[in-house]
Amino acid sequence: MWLENTKQIVSASDDHTIKVWDLASGQCTSTLEDHKGVVNSVHWSDKTKQLVSGSDDKTIKIWDLAAGQCLATLLNSTEVKSVAWAP
Repeated sequence: MWLENTKQIVSASDDHTIKVWDLASGQCTSTLEDHKGVVNSVHWSDKTKQLVSGSDDKTIKIWDLAAGQCLATLLNSTEVKSVAWAP
């Protein structure tokens, strides 16, 4: 869940999840689950409040942080080791 006036970070995990953390409390505010492999990379878009992730399951996923759900899944031919938003 996106918390408008807080500072948050995200982390990728080998348990196939992405966690969103509140910096002030140190608490995990949400866990995003849809990948079927290790999540290698995540990148946050401050402008759109969306997240992109890449995984060993050969997918790139775009997430809506406010809803905590996957908006789109892109299939890649190999494991995805790094992702980034372009301006």
